[in-house]
Amino acid sequence: MTFPHLKPLEIRHGKILLNSILSVKATFSIIGDESYEFNVTNETYADILNKINMSPNAVVILVDGIPVPYDSPVVSSHSEFLKVLSGG
Repeated sequence: MTFPHLKPLEIRHGKILLNSILSVKATFSIIGDESYEFNVTNETYADILNKINMSPNAVVILVDGIPVPYDSPVVSSHSEFLKVLSGG
């Protein structure tokens, strides 16, 4: 299914279209801590976490308040990382 009325580089409602050729600026906030801004093209959340030296096991990734898997592509211009604690 194609949508000819949508241009491939267009951004709608803060969502980054996955077939974008150019990079798009996205913000990643660690809740209660720092925020980071990266130009993203086809990165996954695991790639972003690697850039900020965080383990995917140490956070829950939230997009519009909904948890998403760390191996998902970045599809939002703003995402939040909620640090989690675990013990043994």
